[in-house]
Amino acid sequence: LGFAAAVAKLDDMIGQLRKKHGDGLKLQVVAYDQDTQLVFAGRAAEWSAKAKQPLLDRGAAGASDLGQAIAWLGTHDPHGRLVILGDGVITAGATPERVAAQLKQLTRIERVDVVLSGGIRDDQVAEQLARAASRPGAVLDLETGTEGVVAALAERMLTNVAVDVKGASWVYPRVLPAVRAGL
Repeated sequence: LGFAAAVAKLDDMIGQLRKKHGDGLKLQVVAYDQDTQLVFAGRAAEWSAKAKQPLLDRGAAGASDLGQAIAWLGTHDPHGRLVILGDGVITAGATPERVAAQLKQLTRIERVDVVLSGGIRDDQVAEQLARAASRPGAVLDLETGTEGVVAALAERMLTNVAVDVKGASWVYPRVLPAVRAGL
């Protein structure tokens, strides 16, 4: 996916979130790479082509420094849910472990979901980030479609679920790291 295509999918996601949760759903769209910029803050009904234009104008600079973006959130007023849209690859700044620790310190953020997009991805980092808040989040694939992503954002995640099959002499895996309804 190119940047413009990813923004188009974000636009579709916001439209579906609006349909599912209503016009009054509060949103913040924050862009980051080497710096962080609040692109939109308002209700879902206010998201428009004009609202997303600064994101398109900004483009993708590369060298993702998620640590500075999380630090930026700490000095602003983030919502309780954080959805990170990207490839999960941290190419500048803090290590993934440090970024996860930063997220844990932001007690206002209760759940982090990671929506992966693009060809090169770091699923392990995405999983780490999705487990950094007080409630576990999901790691989702934008390429599978926005409907499934939006549905999953509303579902509860369970982590470290033991697998026990009565009468079985062997079970693998013994623990599922993350599950949600329908998986």
